[in-house]
Amino acid sequence: MMRYAYDSFNGTFISTIGIDFKTKFVDVDGAGRVKLQIWDTAGQEQFRSMMYSYYKGAHGVVLVYDVTSRETFDSIAHWRV
Repeated sequence: MMRYAYDSFNGTFISTIGIDFKTKFVDVDGAGRVKLQIWDTAGQEQFRSMMYSYYKGAHGVVLVYDVTSRETFDSIAHWRV
């Protein structure tokens, strides 16, 4: 998230505890300037029910998983609304 939202990288990464989000504005051809909210729930099950309220009104959702972990890939279906 930090790399995409702020174009910065910190090699001493600390895993997300709870929920974190960043906002970035991007220019999209034909749509003008749009606001992206990038949410990190760390995949923790207790936040799943809250995510439905964050999805409401969204024009799109991108679910991301760890390509080195089959378990994270398998759990993606549980996060879809």
